Amino acid sequence: MINRIDALWWHKLNGLTRRSIALGVLNPVANAIVLTEYPKSGGSWISQMLSASLGIPYTRNRLPVLGDQILHGCFLKVHSNIDTVVVWRDGRDTMISYYYHMMFDKALTSAMAGKRLRSQLNVTDPHNLEKYLPRFIEWACSGGYPRFSWSEFVKTWYGKETVAFTSYESCLENSHKELTNILTVFDRLIISDTELQRVVESHSFEQQSNRKRGEEDINSFIRKGIVGDWKNTFNQEAREIFHHHCGPELILLGYAKDDMW
Repeated sequence: MINRIDALWWHKLNGLTRRSIALGVLNPVANAIVLTEYPKSGGSWISQMLSASLGIPYTRNRLPVLGDQILHGCFLKVHSNIDTVVVWRDGRDTMISYYYHMMFDKALTSAMAGKRLRSQLNVTDPHNLEKYLPRFIEWACSGGYPRFSWSEFVKTWYGKETVAFTSYESCLENSHKELTNILTVFDRLIISDTELQRVVESHSFEQQSNRKRGEEDINSFIRKGIVGDWKNTFNQEAREIFHHHCGPELILLGYAKDDMW
């Protein structure tokens, strides 16, 4: 029961337990650093590096543990006394990564959820992004799953005090610097620069995927690992839908200078 089971009751129990910890209900019995993101923003990767840096478990694909842990999820609310990391990513890139994550069954993806969503959106050929990506973006931006959109996530967390902010793009550029900043905010920098660099190198895209960054494997949880992939995939309809729902937040985070993207 501890490890992941692709059964609805297990996923509900897992979600309830994680939300309870994030809201402080089970603290200090289940003490956690909470990392929150909109799906496919690099949270798993950053959680792995934080776990290795601090020597505490990252409870992934299993129920949370009692004691110290990295708790990764998609949360709009976290108790103010809990160390919280908020991860940003260009919302257009999250749409691409999230589409591949949900539309193509993977070992770490619930096949039931993917099948259910494909049926809901009437997707007959997920390889046809030109046809189905706009439909998926509309679903995601209308509060598909999680039950909030990328723009709502941004508006909820932007400017919050007492949390540590990072981004997928910043971690790609300099993971060592971003990890140092996060650990310093929480006064948890207990690892040397040399050891931290080893953590970064051992969790690189190349080490985890056995591919060069940019080489795509649509059946892998770690698909491509680049910035700006939306430019290769968004058609005009996809641009208009995402702009309608998320345009102001894209500018707020600095991913666009104006509406002319």
